[in-house]
Amino acid sequence: MKLPPTLFSRNTILLSLAAGLTGSAYAGFQYNPQDLLIGLRRGSIDSELVVNAGSVSNYLAVPLGSTITVSNVASGQLTAAFANLNNLYFSAAAVVRTSGNPAYPLQTIWVTSPRSAGGNNAPNTPTPPWLRDSQFGQGVTGGKVEGIGNNAVSYANGQPTGANNSSTGVLIPSGNTFAYSTLMGTAGNYQGAFQGNVEVKTTATFTTDGLPARADFYQLIPGGGSGTYLGFFEFRTNGVMTYTAGPAPVLVPPRPTITSIDRSDTTTTVSFTTSPGAQYSLIYAGNAGLSTPQSAWPVVAGSQMAGDGTEQSATDDTTDDQRFYSISATIP
Repeated sequence: MKLPPTLFSRNTILLSLAAGLTGSAYAGFQYNPQDLLIGLRRGSIDSELVVNAGSVSNYLAVPLGSTITVSNVASGQLTAAFANLNNLYFSAAAVVRTSGNPAYPLQTIWVTSPRSAGGNNAPNTPTPPWLRDSQFGQGVTGGKVEGIGNNAVSYANGQPTGANNSSTGVLIPSGNTFAYSTLMGTAGNYQGAFQGNVEVKTTATFTTDGLPARADFYQLIPGGGSGTYLGFFEFRTNGVMTYTAGPAPVLVPPRPTITSIDRSDTTTTVSFTTSPGAQYSLIYAGNAGLSTPQSAWPVVAGSQMAGDGTEQSATDDTTDDQRFYSISATIP
């Protein structure tokens, strides 16, 4: 008995739709301009994970003092990529690489700055801000950020869609041409294209310490001066990642260390450590001034300078028989 033509036609359409869905099984990870990319890696024994955390505009719109969960950092993908969360590196970044955003010019970058597990930039102490660069200078870094997203898409296009290749996250073998670390580099500075390390590293005992790993989030509009503090990301020991919006903190630079003091005739040279983004001055006091707070000590004329992460020196030319010196460090 023949089937009615209408029923036969309907079945044909349903089969065609099923065939079309099967053919799209290789459409996984997605990346669009100005999406926030989170990269996680550990070493050659593990896979690497690239996460699309959504448009960066979503994070710019978070009310000050509010915290949101970065839900696209999925626990299942973390478990599949890493045996545990110890000694894990992660960063977050976005970039304006095409026109169409009147609020932010080309090569505007949003990027993390890691807080360390201890020392002067401990988990509760915000980092000194990144410095803004020219559009050309930031464009080199921006190309690396965009490249991480495009590489993840290219790898995902050759892999079946599934738990490890979704629209918001993809696992890529470490050492693969399209891996996150290929463009990030071992130093965490986009293969030397950026001014410093943007990756946080969890401790060797992270999962048992109970302490989260934090990274401050800065906006760098091309130009000069310091970047704008926006908030911080927090990666917890259970694999949950959150973002907390400002307000901008009062930043305290790492305490400088005087490494040497040399005297030649009437000239004293004081050498000391510096950090990027901080301003330094050589201050002094005589015997009578030791009872006053150091904040009231006068500044040696011409000793002001910007820190760059290297050891620097300031000089004082005086005929005084005795002077006591200290280094004043501030964030402009």
